[in-house]
Amino acid sequence: MANYQVRSSPGWVGQIRQIALPDWRGDWDLTPEQEAHVLETLFELFDRFLGERDAAASGE
Repeated sequence: MANYQVRSSPGWVGQIRQIALPDWRGDWDLTPEQEAHVLETLFELFDRFLGERDAAASGE
């Protein structure tokens, strides 16, 4: 999360929503398309994290 500008200390759900939907203003009711985009973003970030972690562990 250090690579992204998010508002002060929201929980991780709010942080992912801010990254996926930059114009998001805290409304928890998302359209199905928005929800799908948020989930896609979550898993992309998770995959990136795992790749960076594995690279660091192997000394790359």
